[in-house]
Amino acid sequence: MGLCDPHVHTSVSDGVHSPVAVVDHACRLPGLDLIAITDHDRLDGALEAAGYAAASGLALRVIPGEEVTSLDGHVLGLFLHELVPPGLSAEDTIRAIHEQRGVAVAAHPCRSTGVGSLAATAPFDAVELLNGAPTPRARAANRRAARLRLGGRTVTGGSDAHVREMVAACATAFPGSDPADFREALLAGATRPVRRRVSLVPYLRYAGAKVARHPSTLRELWPG
Repeated sequence: MGLCDPHVHTSVSDGVHSPVAVVDHACRLPGLDLIAITDHDRLDGALEAAGYAAASGLALRVIPGEEVTSLDGHVLGLFLHELVPPGLSAEDTIRAIHEQRGVAVAAHPCRSTGVGSLAATAPFDAVELLNGAPTPRARAANRRAARLRLGGRTVTGGSDAHVREMVAACATAFPGSDPADFREALLAGATRPVRRRVSLVPYLRYAGAKVARHPSTLRELWPG
């Protein structure tokens, strides 16, 4: 089985580390074959990371992606080559992803920024059931997502990493090892979300700095 983390952020949007630094860290993680860079409403960091990995001859492959801010919540577009504009409905966002032969995933559907019950009714290719954000609120959202009636839809896990050390905290197992295998597995429903042990110390530093800059973000750390 291969392993992909299809939900990773860089400093191009709201992550801490550059696309190159994220790739350099990810390629040292045992068992990790693929990552998708999915910055918020940006594709340039993902294309930079993919180009760097290919030009450097790294075993790790990078899938260009984007976390699109739709009117209904966040949607991951994978295997993209053009930016999907924010501000469309979820269904129009999915349509725009599919026009590029991309794959549309409902990101953390039961968080406040997710698409909620649309994960079960809109034409998503997959639904992220396991999100690696290590807060009580995010873990509670994972439990709610597990109760969605998805009718056999493909499910994924993704770290939602904003610091490189959190890459692959949650990931997706699939048959094969390369991007084409992963795309085929997503469309065939042959994936499995997995959680991996990582140190939370770098995340806690990131969260502490974030709260120091923006005290209102403290509420993100608590359920309710």
